[in-house]
Amino acid sequence: MGIIISIYRMVHNTMDIKVEKAGKYRLKLIIKGEDYTLGNLIQHALMQNENIEGAGFHITHPLIKEMVFEIRLKKNLRKPLKIIVDDIEKFIDKIVNIKEEIIKEIGD
Repeated sequence: MGIIISIYRMVHNTMDIKVEKAGKYRLKLIIKGEDYTLGNLIQHALMQNENIEGAGFHITHPLIKEMVFEIRLKKNLRKPLKIIVDDIEKFIDKIVNIKEEIIKEIGD
């Protein structure tokens, strides 16, 4: 349940996210209060997009929940943050569909 709350907070702008750098082909985000679980999901979701050349993150310190996320774009996009949010929302839809299929299979 924790990961669903984290994803919800990210999509609905209640998570502490700061755009550290924004260039033509690169974005660097600082996400506070999250760890590898959400980082891996975001990375996977972004790598499904053909316009993203690479996406990766690291945790600044094991005792501090702060993730530095870097994204490299293949081309200059007009609204890269919107594309990133859209990719994450598509991934959330997939997770919700999987959850619904599991519930349907086990009968509530």
